[in-house]
Amino acid sequence: RSAITFMNAIPNTPPEGYQQVKRATVEGNLILDCKTPFTIGLKHDAGCTLPPLAVTVENNTVYAPKSKLISLQSEAPGWIWVGNEFTASELGDAIPGVALIEQKQPTARLSALNEAQVGARF
Repeated sequence: RSAITFMNAIPNTPPEGYQQVKRATVEGNLILDCKTPFTIGLKHDAGCTLPPLAVTVENNTVYAPKSKLISLQSEAPGWIWVGNEFTASELGDAIPGVALIEQKQPTARLSALNEAQVGARF
């Protein structure tokens, strides 16, 4: 679907269903040459009506010069975008606070990460 996808949630969903994302932070990622770096509000089915809320996207680097940056499939209330470097062929869907930089190679290191350097942190 994309490098980072936020699904819409199902109201009153069972534990194995889609829970609503609230106040998540996406920080310090390096995304290179993917088809779509961010998808927001993907709907698994018609019952997925609750958008992800108040997500902070901070200090990420995206270099996808042949791709659109964002596929916005529902609203994204309360999102904050700060300190990111985004290079893409187009923005995709407009989101307040999100802009592309001129086409340039990312300044972050480009070597592979080891297992201890990846995964969610809580």
